[in-house]
Amino acid sequence: MAIQSDNSQMESILYELRVLLLEVTEMDIDPDLVDLDEALLDGNLGMDSAEILTYVQEIEERFGFEFDDDDLNPEVLSSLRSLTEFVSRAISV
Repeated sequence: MAIQSDNSQMESILYELRVLLLEVTEMDIDPDLVDLDEALLDGNLGMDSAEILTYVQEIEERFGFEFDDDDLNPEVLSSLRSLTEFVSRAISV
């Protein structure tokens, strides 16, 4: 039962992250079409540093936590998959 709940939470977080990403980048596509493994910085999304900063601020506001400076690294911000996993851990604490 907990696994289903965890999967449901991850899906919810992923959807919210996709919606926020599209708001920040002003892309007009279905949130479900954003690939989990697409690079946030150097991929087709092509987010610049200002967009990443705005995205991080929106995530903090939406999920009610703050990134530590150490958390803002290429590993966490490499893709939606890694970001979803990070946010899930951050809000589960």
